[in-house]
Amino acid sequence: MSVRLRAAACGAAMICGCSPAMAQSGIASIYAYAGEKTASGQRANPGGFTAAHRTLPFGTKVTVTNKRNGRSVTVRINDRGPFVRGRIIDLTPAAAQALGMTYPQTMGYIVLPQAFRNMVPVLLTQTIILFQDTSLVYVISVTDFFGAASKVAQRDGRLVEMYLFAAAVYFVISLAASYWVRHLQHRIAIIR
Repeated sequence: MSVRLRAAACGAAMICGCSPAMAQSGIASIYAYAGEKTASGQRANPGGFTAAHRTLPFGTKVTVTNKRNGRSVTVRINDRGPFVRGRIIDLTPAAAQALGMTYPQTMGYIVLPQAFRNMVPVLLTQTIILFQDTSLVYVISVTDFFGAASKVAQRDGRLVEMYLFAAAVYFVISLAASYWVRHLQHRIAIIR
């Protein structure tokens, strides 16, 4: 059974289906894991004409066509994926090159966006850790914030309550930042 896929490198549309009536539209991406096992149990070969699809059976022959330049290539499904929203098929680098996708296009449309999606949550988490380690000491200044809390506590005789208030302020700021990072992480998450 042959399945037709028309993909566009560089973010153009791709149409897929077992028959003309069953068509999908989306974007192709590139993956290459040399030597690792694919979901079908075969060894991955970045130089081969294979692809990954979420639902098509292993061994299905798929014709992929770049809609921008009309080039086509037939690939065999041997893995599962893609794990990026909006993409419906992962092609090997050899198949993408056969479709006319150049190295700058690969970097600009495939590699860098995926790297950015993977980096942003980690960088924001590290920013929160940095805030937790240094903010009260350097930004608000312990002598100012805790000094003022200590003066009020000595005046009113409520030392524990003032230090708990200072800790609560710090906790609320950290918690709000953590929730914001988690929300951002879910918005740009890679489907796994």
